[in-house]
Formats: sequence, structure tokens, C-alpha cells
Amino acid sequence: MPELKYEMKNLDSMWTRIAATTKIEIVCAVLEDEIIALKKQEISEDHSTSSIESNNLSDLITILENRIEELKPYFHSHTRPFNSTPKA
Repeated sequence: MPELKYEMKNLDSMWTRIAATTKIEIVCAVLEDEIIALKKQEISEDHSTSSIESNNLSDLITILENRIEELKPYFHSHTRPFNSTPKA
């Protein structure tokens, strides 16, 4: 597994209780960590990239934030939005 160059605070905070955590909560934690990393990248690259690249990054962040909102109703539910490994 490659070493990450950024912290995954949301995943790290639940790692010790991961067996008691639903797959959806884990997926959302990872998505939240990715959003944080992308926002940091967006800020650092804001001055050095074209507006098209910046818009693509903003669009990706919005898509991930919307996916988290779609999954939140299932956090403590026995109804699952998927029955297998989620696809990226």
C-alpha cells in the first residue's frame, strides 16, 4: 500500500472502532478526507493552474460532497445503498 502524503483524519479517528463502523461511514470518512486533500491542493494550485483545471477540481469536490449527502441517510440504517464493494 502506498504511503499517503496527507493525513486522513476522519478515517484515523474511527480506525480503532472500525469493526463497529458501517461500510457507509467508512466510505464517507474516506471521501471527507479526500475532499480536505483536494481543497488543500486547490488552494496551493490556485495561482499556478489554468481556470479549467481549477474548475475541474472544484467540480470533483462538489461531486464528492454530493455523494456524501446521498449516503448520509444510510448511516445507521439496515438498508444499504449497495450490497458489495462500492465502486469509485
